[in-house]
Amino acid sequence: MDDYDQPENSDDDIPINDNAGAQLIQKLKTYLAPGASLLELGMGSGKDLNLLSQSYVATGSDYSQDLLDCYLRRFPKADLILLNALTLQTVRKFDCIYSNKVLYQLTPFELKKSLVQQHRILSDKGILMHSFWYGSHVEDFHDTICTYYTEQTLNEIISKRFELLEIQKYQEIRKGDSIYILLRKSTHAVHL
Repeated sequence: MDDYDQPENSDDDIPINDNAGAQLIQKLKTYLAPGASLLELGMGSGKDLNLLSQSYVATGSDYSQDLLDCYLRRFPKADLILLNALTLQTVRKFDCIYSNKVLYQLTPFELKKSLVQQHRILSDKGILMHSFWYGSHVEDFHDTICTYYTEQTLNEIISKRFELLEIQKYQEIRKGDSIYILLRKSTHAVHL
């Protein structure tokens, strides 16, 4: 089991701007209609899921059953599924897949594999929105490898299965420390 699976090593280990998720979700609203089905990858404590649920039919997911159970104790009717962001073993389809500082735990190769699976479970013309830490380095955080991404590295990973809607740096803690990407599922079937 990886270190980030432990509840004590959740998002609370990293000082974050509590408003960052709200800012990302506000941007998402310009592309995704209210009532759309949405899957959040790596929901952690559920801060963003709570906000997403106000506008969307939101499903939370995480690789840690302990985190899912903790959230279900507070919100017993929540729609949650245990998922690995790399393999996404589900038959369900969603209009949007969202993550906030989760997929940086994947190497570029793994991120590309995850995008293949995300494409599979997205509805036609579905939307992806993911945020990452910005940079061109890799570091070890609690025995978890963390990959920082730039516009260039993300553009190299995106396949022709997706149309780039937006890619933008923003501030979570320090100016320009983060980047988000918005993609739309292409109707053209192109292999990765």
